Amino acid sequence: MNRWTLGALVVASVLNGRFASAQEDPAAPGPHAFTISAYGSSTTLVKDVSSFDVNNETLAQVVYPTDVGNGPYPLVFFLHGRHFNCVTLFEASAWPCTGDAEPWPSHEGYVDAASVLARHGLIVVSISAHGLSSTSTPGTGYESLLQYHMSQWQALNTGAIALSNGQTFTGKVDLARIGLMGHSRGGEGVLDYAATSPAGLKAVMAIAPTSVASTTPINNVPVGIMLAYCDGDTEDLGGVGYVDSTRYNSAADNNPKYTIISLGANHSNFNSAWTPGFGLDRVLGLNEDDWDSKMDPSDPHCGSGSAGRNTDAEQRGFRTAYLAAFLRRYLLGATQFDPLLKGEQIPSSALTDDIYIGYLPGAEDRKDLNRQTSSADLSTNALSGAVTFTGGLTKSVCTGSGCRPGVARTTHFGGASALRVSWSTSGQSFSNALPRSKGDVSNFSTLQFRVAVGVNGTALPMDFSVQLVDGAGQSQKVRVRDYTEVLYDAPGASANRALVMNTVRVPIAAFGNVDTTNVSSVDVIFDQSASGTLLIADLAFSDESMTIAEKWMAAVVF
Repeated sequence: MNRWTLGALVVASVLNGRFASAQEDPAAPGPHAFTISAYGSSTTLVKDVSSFDVNNETLAQVVYPTDVGNGPYPLVFFLHGRHFNCVTLFEASAWPCTGDAEPWPSHEGYVDAASVLARHGLIVVSISAHGLSSTSTPGTGYESLLQYHMSQWQALNTGAIALSNGQTFTGKVDLARIGLMGHSRGGEGVLDYAATSPAGLKAVMAIAPTSVASTTPINNVPVGIMLAYCDGDTEDLGGVGYVDSTRYNSAADNNPKYTIISLGANHSNFNSAWTPGFGLDRVLGLNEDDWDSKMDPSDPHCGSGSAGRNTDAEQRGFRTAYLAAFLRRYLLGATQFDPLLKGEQIPSSALTDDIYIGYLPGAEDRKDLNRQTSSADLSTNALSGAVTFTGGLTKSVCTGSGCRPGVARTTHFGGASALRVSWSTSGQSFSNALPRSKGDVSNFSTLQFRVAVGVNGTALPMDFSVQLVDGAGQSQKVRVRDYTEVLYDAPGASANRALVMNTVRVPIAAFGNVDTTNVSSVDVIFDQSASGTLLIADLAFSDESMTIAEKWMAAVVF
């Protein structure tokens, strides 16, 4: 698999012939020892934490750097989703547990990821939320529960309370650097909480979140959405809506957004406490697969035992690697993980290379050329240049179900739109002109767009070309597949295929001698496959090379 290092014109080093190893692995052990403790109780309940009057336990697991005195350290909250609440021989959703039944340790199912983060200087608080899991309509409960635990850490930071092991944190919690991670319904919960703009929030990651993308758009913080292609629970992959439906709703949104998908992951196995089966299956050591429970166990890609499926270790390796990269990037300033988060590298700790990224830079870091948000974009692009198509192309701006060519499985696009284009003769193209006054893109390092391949019914690899042309007529064409592996046909049985838009990134330097101070056209040329169907959106120049200070200095007239 060719994953290109940012700004380079050589293919990155390839590990096992399949995926490139990042220069630094985000999940590698850090310099800190860590300690595991807790606070609160599964029997002491927080009263009236939501508009539905749900009572929730106060329990939380804490994984923190042992050298607390060297803080302050940033704070991260984990929030699990809905699951069976009590360990019995039968599935039990009632709460609190009765008789000899013990609470299901859902909040302990991310401790491996928490320990990685703690070793790099983060305090991780994993909240037990069975009270909210016991209701199908938690309303604002997750926001209230998160705010309760935030207040606990404000108290811990003043020395008013301590952990169950007696550890205090007086002045050692950096409440100006806060991160959130939620899984499943907990993912929707942390996104809802992020939309309230809590003080100090710097990053939010949702793993396979439940969603109808109806929350207040999140423009105040970097957002990551981790997806599982073989998700048998949120099988419409609704979390993409948090990115797709908000990507252009604020010109002042300078925060990047990411979708990160593993083609072999399912819904539950991100949580190690959920990986064993339920009830009697758990006692017998069996593993109940949410894909097989709700979808199709015989699916050639996602069915249990198929070659396309992640093992438990691979799925949690994927989760930990990208969660660590994202939170270390936005809480600790670890910019070395930008190539990984932009899809140019895959860390070896992820244990699988079937990982693809949809990356949308913040508004400040890109120059939009064609967003493909309405039919008007078929004739005029975002820079007021002409959009032209060669004859024979079938094209439309699609939304919702119209963005699923040949795919039966519903994928929730959250109000997003894209150019749906089909061709039956090689060499057809569409072009976006840049007016002379807007053709200087020399301050950008990358041409990028998002793409999804329709089900083309061919074993041949999908490919096409992009070309830059300058005002003097100089042009350079490159093949997309030389820079990416996102041009895959949606895998699996026909009824189970889903589309997700992933990002293609081509270094501007790949376009040779084209004058990037005077680009006149960006052409997409379908010359590598005889026929096909694609979704394309978010065509832009990205990754500005000047800092804000450098821009200011350049603007000063002496």
